[in-house]
Amino acid sequence: MFEHMYYLNNAGGGWLVGWFVGWLVGWLVGWLLVVGWLVGWLVGWLVGWLVGWLLVGWLLVGWLVGWLVGWLVGWLVSWLVGWLRIVFVVYKGKRVLGLD
Repeated sequence: MFEHMYYLNNAGGGWLVGWFVGWLVGWLVGWLLVVGWLVGWLVGWLVGWLVGWLLVGWLLVGWLVGWLVGWLVGWLVSWLVGWLRIVFVVYKGKRVLGLD
């Protein structure tokens, strides 16, 4: 039992759990934001893995950073794509109406 707990606290277990939790949370948050799910998933996975590996077992920190970055990037991508859609629709509407 103690060997198992030690494994979870060393570098191997730390990065594995950090990677999985960061990936899962980043994916869920990105999926909820619909547009930025792929970016949120990738960034959440990458940051969760890196932080879990670098901090060697600080799973809570790895999880929080992975969640925060996944949420932030997913939100930013969703916001940017939303604005780009609005600009595209307005531009296309002007062309159709002959206002450009």
